Amino acid sequence: MRSRMHSTDEHASEEAALTTVVGSTWAPGGQEMARRQIWVGTTNGAIRVFELSPTGKLSFVTDQKGPSPLSFLAFHPKNPVAYGAVGKRVQVYRVNGGVPTPGKARRAGVRGTHVEVDPRGGFVFLAS
Repeated sequence: MRSRMHSTDEHASEEAALTTVVGSTWAPGGQEMARRQIWVGTTNGAIRVFELSPTGKLSFVTDQKGPSPLSFLAFHPKNPVAYGAVGKRVQVYRVNGGVPTPGKARRAGVRGTHVEVDPRGGFVFLAS
Protein backbone atom coordinates (compact mmCIF):
# COMPACT_ATOMS: atom_id res chain seq x y z
CA MET A 1 0.00 0.00 0.00
CA ARG A 2 1.37 3.40 -1.00
CA SER A 3 0.23 6.39 0.96
CA ARG A 4 0.86 10.09 1.38
CA MET A 5 -0.22 12.43 4.13
CA HIS A 6 -0.87 16.17 4.15
CA SER A 7 -1.38 18.62 6.97
CA THR A 8 -4.90 20.04 7.15
CA ASP A 9 -3.77 23.30 8.74
CA GLU A 10 -4.34 25.29 5.49
CA HIS A 11 -7.81 23.95 5.01
CA ALA A 12 -9.78 25.00 8.17
CA SER A 13 -27.42 13.17 -15.38
CA GLU A 14 -25.89 9.81 -16.06
CA GLU A 15 -25.79 6.98 -13.58
CA ALA A 16 -22.29 6.32 -12.28
CA ALA A 17 -20.67 3.78 -10.04
CA LEU A 18 -21.24 4.82 -6.44
CA THR A 19 -19.02 4.88 -3.40
CA THR A 20 -21.13 5.34 -0.29
CA VAL A 21 -20.05 7.64 2.50
CA VAL A 22 -22.07 8.13 5.64
CA GLY A 23 -21.47 11.26 7.66
CA SER A 24 -23.09 14.24 9.25
CA THR A 25 -22.69 17.93 8.67
CA TRP A 26 -20.85 19.90 11.30
CA ALA A 27 -21.31 23.40 12.63
CA PRO A 28 -18.25 25.56 13.40
CA GLY A 29 -16.53 24.48 16.59
CA GLY A 30 -17.45 20.83 16.11
CA GLN A 31 -21.07 21.11 17.29
CA GLU A 32 -23.08 18.53 15.39
CA MET A 33 -26.09 19.91 13.56
CA ALA A 34 -29.56 18.55 14.27
CA ARG A 35 -30.02 17.04 10.81
CA ARG A 36 -28.08 14.09 9.51
CA GLN A 37 -26.89 13.71 5.97
CA ILE A 38 -25.56 10.97 3.78
CA TRP A 39 -23.13 12.00 1.07
CA VAL A 40 -22.72 9.61 -1.85
CA GLY A 41 -19.62 10.13 -3.99
CA THR A 42 -19.79 9.07 -7.63
CA THR A 43 -17.08 8.26 -10.15
CA ASN A 44 -18.36 11.06 -12.42
CA GLY A 45 -17.34 13.57 -9.72
CA ALA A 46 -20.78 14.39 -8.32
CA ILE A 47 -21.60 14.22 -4.63
CA ARG A 48 -25.24 13.35 -4.05
CA VAL A 49 -26.53 14.69 -0.75
CA PHE A 50 -29.44 13.02 1.05
CA GLU A 51 -31.04 13.96 4.36
CA LEU A 52 -31.79 11.16 6.84
CA SER A 53 -34.93 11.67 8.93
CA PRO A 54 -35.25 10.34 12.50
CA THR A 55 -37.52 7.60 11.08
CA GLY A 56 -34.82 6.48 8.63
CA LYS A 57 -36.32 8.00 5.48
CA LEU A 58 -33.84 9.33 2.91
CA SER A 59 -34.71 12.50 1.02
CA PHE A 60 -32.65 13.77 -1.92
CA VAL A 61 -31.22 17.26 -1.29
CA THR A 62 -28.82 18.08 -4.14
CA ASP A 63 -26.12 16.98 -6.56
CA GLN A 64 -22.88 18.93 -6.39
CA LYS A 65 -20.54 18.58 -9.35
CA GLY A 66 -16.83 18.33 -8.73
CA PRO A 67 -13.70 16.79 -10.21
CA SER A 68 -13.71 13.15 -11.28
CA PRO A 69 -13.04 10.33 -10.75
CA LEU A 70 -14.05 10.77 -7.11
CA SER A 71 -13.45 7.49 -5.30
CA PHE A 72 -13.81 8.16 -1.56
CA LEU A 73 -14.78 10.88 0.94
CA ALA A 74 -13.74 11.58 4.52
CA PHE A 75 -14.93 14.26 6.94
CA HIS A 76 -12.85 16.47 9.21
CA PRO A 77 -13.72 15.66 12.84
CA LYS A 78 -14.25 19.30 13.90
CA ASN A 79 -14.35 21.65 10.92
CA PRO A 80 -17.02 21.87 8.20
CA VAL A 81 -14.69 20.27 5.63
CA ALA A 82 -14.66 17.02 3.64
CA TYR A 83 -11.84 15.53 1.58
CA GLY A 84 -12.16 13.43 -1.58
CA ALA A 85 -9.68 11.09 -3.29
CA VAL A 86 -9.41 12.17 -6.95
CA GLY A 87 -6.55 10.35 -8.67
CA LYS A 88 -3.26 11.90 -7.51
CA ARG A 89 -5.07 14.74 -5.72
CA VAL A 90 -6.96 15.30 -2.49
CA GLN A 91 -9.96 17.52 -3.24
CA VAL A 92 -11.12 19.79 -0.42
CA TYR A 93 -14.86 20.47 -0.03
CA ARG A 94 -16.27 23.14 2.25
CA VAL A 95 -19.58 22.28 3.89
CA ASN A 96 -21.83 25.32 3.48
CA GLY A 97 -25.34 24.79 4.80
CA GLY A 98 -24.97 21.04 4.32
CA VAL A 99 -23.90 21.41 0.68
CA PRO A 100 -20.39 20.45 -0.47
CA THR A 101 -18.55 23.25 -2.27
CA PRO A 102 -15.33 22.24 -4.07
CA GLY A 103 -12.28 24.16 -2.91
CA LYS A 104 -8.58 23.78 -3.50
CA ALA A 105 -7.16 20.41 -4.58
CA ARG A 106 -3.78 19.26 -3.26
CA ARG A 107 -1.38 17.16 -5.33
CA ALA A 108 -0.38 14.01 -3.50
CA GLY A 109 2.26 12.49 -5.77
CA VAL A 110 0.65 9.03 -5.50
CA ARG A 111 -2.58 7.76 -7.02
CA GLY A 112 -5.00 7.15 -4.19
CA THR A 113 -8.38 5.52 -3.92
CA HIS A 114 -8.99 6.08 -0.21
CA VAL A 115 -8.70 9.16 1.95
CA GLU A 116 -8.89 9.41 5.73
CA VAL A 117 -8.51 12.19 8.31
CA ASP A 118 -6.73 11.47 11.57
CA PRO A 119 -9.01 11.64 14.65
CA ARG A 120 -7.60 15.01 15.79
CA GLY A 121 -7.95 16.51 12.29
CA GLY A 122 -4.26 17.33 11.86
CA PHE A 123 -3.51 15.19 8.80
CA VAL A 124 -5.19 13.78 5.72
CA PHE A 125 -3.98 10.38 4.46
CA LEU A 126 -4.30 9.24 0.83
CA ALA A 127 -3.74 5.56 0.07
CA SER A 128 -4.32 3.09 -2.73
